[in-house]
Amino acid sequence: MLLVFPLPVGRESFCIAQLDTWQHQFNTDLAAQHPPDMDSSDKDRQALRTALEILGTYRIDYNQLEIDMDSLLGQGGFGVALVREMKIWLGLSHENVFRLIGFHLSQTLDRAVIVCPLAPNGSLQDYVRREKPSDLSRLRLALDILNGLVYLHGLNPPVIHGDIKAGNSLVNREHRAVLSDFGLAVAASEVPSGLSTSLGLVGSVRWWSPELFDDKPRSTESDVWA
Repeated sequence: MLLVFPLPVGRESFCIAQLDTWQHQFNTDLAAQHPPDMDSSDKDRQALRTALEILGTYRIDYNQLEIDMDSLLGQGGFGVALVREMKIWLGLSHENVFRLIGFHLSQTLDRAVIVCPLAPNGSLQDYVRREKPSDLSRLRLALDILNGLVYLHGLNPPVIHGDIKAGNSLVNREHRAVLSDFGLAVAASEVPSGLSTSLGLVGSVRWWSPELFDDKPRSTESDVWA
C-alpha cells in the first residue's frame, strides 16, 4: 500500500509523489527562474513544471496510485518549496531515512502526489505515547535517529534536515525509527553565513537550538541539538 501526503499547490490542496536517486547536479537557482512580477500561483506552477522536466523519470501514472484518503498525512509546502524538498530527498538511501517511491504531477500541473511506503506505526511521537516502549527500546529509537543524521551529515555536501522532532520521524514495520519530512532540509553549501531564520520563523520552536533564537543559520549542530 502507498502512503500519500497532501500538499497545497496554489490555493488548493493536492497531492505529490517521490523519487529514488540523489541528483547533486540539480542545483537550479529557483529564485532566478521567477521574476518579481510573477504571483505566487505562477511561481508554484513554474516550480512544478521544473520538477516535471528534471524528475520526469520518476513520474508515476495517477492510475497506479492506491490512495487511502484516511492515510493522508501532513500539510505544507507550495510549488517552490516542494521542488526544494524533492531536490534534497531525491534518492537518499539509508535504513534510517524514510524512502521515497515516486511522484505524480498531472498534465495540467494542478495535482501533485508524493508517494512513499506505509509506516504502519505512525510518527515516533505517537508511537512512544501509544506503545510506551521500555527505556532500552527508547534508546534504540534515539540511536536510529542519530544514525540517520550521521548519514545526512556525512554526505558531500552535508544535508541539514532543519526540522528534527519526534513528529517528523516515523516508525517502520520493524519498529525502527526513520527520518522523514525534508521540507526544511538544505545542503550545507547552500546556507550562507548570515542567513536569517526570521524569514517566516519556520520549524518547531520547541526543538530549536539556542543559536536559532539569535537569528543564526541552521546547521548540522542544530540538527544534533534537536
